[in-house]
Amino acid sequence: MSINNCYKQIKRLHSNRYHLRICKVTDLRCIRNEKRRLFTKMVLLSRHDIESLEDKIPAIEVGDHFFENAETGNYSCFNSEEYDNNLLMTRGFASASIFFLRIIGCSESKYLKACYIAPCLYCFRHYVELTLKDTLWHYSRCGYDVDIKDLNDEHNLATLWDKLLPLSGKKDERTRIIGRFLHEISDVDKSGTTFRYSYHFSKDNRIQNMSLNMKIDNKLLYTRMLQVYRFLEGLNDEIVNGYDEMSSYDI
Repeated sequence: MSINNCYKQIKRLHSNRYHLRICKVTDLRCIRNEKRRLFTKMVLLSRHDIESLEDKIPAIEVGDHFFENAETGNYSCFNSEEYDNNLLMTRGFASASIFFLRIIGCSESKYLKACYIAPCLYCFRHYVELTLKDTLWHYSRCGYDVDIKDLNDEHNLATLWDKLLPLSGKKDERTRIIGRFLHEISDVDKSGTTFRYSYHFSKDNRIQNMSLNMKIDNKLLYTRMLQVYRFLEGLNDEIVNGYDEMSSYDI
C-alpha cells in the first residue's frame, strides 16, 4: 500500500471519529437538523415548492379575503346546506386519517411519523364521534328515547357508545369487541383534546397534557380503523334505512 493511500485511510478514520464525537456532543443540534430536514420533505408542501413559488405569489392587498368565490377552474365546494354535507364531512375525517396513516407507513423518518400520528388519530376519533352522534340522532327520529340536546355537549366516545348499544339490540361477539375498541380510544382521549392539543392553559401558565407514550403498530392500526369504520357504517345504515322505510309509508 502506498504512503498516499495510507495517509488517506488515516485521514478518513480520524474524520469519521470526529464526526461521531461531534454528533454525540451536539445531539440537540442533530435533532434540530433532522426536524429541519423533515419539514423540507413534507408530503403536502415542501420548502422547495414554497421557494419556487415565491416569485409567483402576488403581494397581499387591502381588499383580499381568505375565502374567495371561484369563477372557473379548480375549486373546492363546501355547502353546509347540501343534503349530503354531513355524510361528506364525516367520511372526510375517516379518509383523512387513512391518508395520514399511509404517509406514516411510507416514511422512515421518526419525526415525520410523530408529526402525522396526532392528526391521524384526531381525525379518526372525530369521525367516530360524528358517526355515533348521527346514528343516535336517527334513532331519535325513529321514536327511540334519545336526549338530542344532551348529545350536543357530549364528547366521550364510551358514553356515546353505551347510549347507542342498547338501542341497536346487538349482543354478538363482534359488537363487544368494537365496544372495547371504542372504550380504549376513550380511555386515551375522553374529551377529544388529547390529539387536538399538546398543552392547555391554566391561569398564566402553559401546561403539557397528561403524559402519553405509545408505540403503535401502524399496520394493525390501519386494520382496526377499517374494522371500526365498517361496523359503524353498517350500524348507521341500518337505522337510516329503517327511518327511510318508515317515512315512505303515509301514516
